[in-house]
Amino acid sequence: DCDDTDAELNLDDADGDGYASCDGDCDDADAALEPADADGDGFSTCDGDCDDADATLQLDDEDGDGHDTCAGDCDDTDDTIHPQAVEVCDDGVDNNCDGILDTDDPDACGHVIGELVGGCECGPPQRPARPLACLLPMTLAGLAALRRGRRA
Repeated sequence: DCDDTDAELNLDDADGDGYASCDGDCDDADAALEPADADGDGFSTCDGDCDDADATLQLDDEDGDGHDTCAGDCDDTDDTIHPQAVEVCDDGVDNNCDGILDTDDPDACGHVIGELVGGCECGPPQRPARPLACLLPMTLAGLAALRRGRRA
């Protein structure tokens, strides 16, 4: 017994993971939880490490965006890239960490598939997309024709 004042702490390894509660085992009824940091990332399964065999998955939020790699942040060096980010069309980056890039991602413009935003058409087009610069002259020409027709 490592602490006579705490009956929960003892030298028995109840779950067979090689650690007793006196050794820092946070849950001696669950062999998957142990105090050792197997992948050397600074976190153990007792600390909440989601995969203690993969050092790239850990609890540090290195870029300060509120998401760590265990929470799905696919680039923890860039605070604009995380699971809650808006997918930016035509930047060559998976901004929202869903594994789909730009125009292939229906979230890329956040709106209508086929919509032209920021110079690229998002998703498979369902209707012809025209930039505003093309639509404006047609609209002005149409208005002028309407006005001429009303005066006649």
